[in-house]
Amino acid sequence: HDETAQPSLDADGRMQQPTLGAWFYTLLQPTRPDGSQTPATDRTAAICVFDDVIEHCSADGGSDKYIGELYSAFLKYAVDPSAEVRQAAVYGIGLLATHVSDTMLTPQRQEEAAQALLMVCGSPDAFSDENASASDNAVSALGKLCKRSDAIAAAALPRWLDMLPLKSDIAEACTVHK
Repeated sequence: HDETAQPSLDADGRMQQPTLGAWFYTLLQPTRPDGSQTPATDRTAAICVFDDVIEHCSADGGSDKYIGELYSAFLKYAVDPSAEVRQAAVYGIGLLATHVSDTMLTPQRQEEAAQALLMVCGSPDAFSDENASASDNAVSALGKLCKRSDAIAAAALPRWLDMLPLKSDIAEACTVHK
């Protein structure tokens, strides 16, 4: 993808506009092309757009081209200082666990994601008022990884059960408590 997300000239001298995906990749970066920090609200919006791509375009492989870079971003932003960014990222990990193939979310990636989610949930202030919704989403995503992988379930299911019931994010609670 075009990381600058700026118009450019093609080989024939015609102006080419960046793709929407390239624009959102730019917002996903911690810094903008001009060197300034990308605001947490912009990073959250970009993650949410890609979350939707994973949720709604994975059945036919439409999200596959994004997964490698998104997986890395989700892991990085799972520990972001902004609870909103963290929530969108861990929600994305849950979507990966639910919607993408083992080719895209390998067992190694699944284990790395589970470790990151356990770190989020194990933070001393994970379930404080400010962080509770993000942590509820991390618990939900961990449950999805436990459902997908027997190895992760064997290691993480007791800790996952100890984090229930979810109390802050009602939508995730409804999904998890079914």
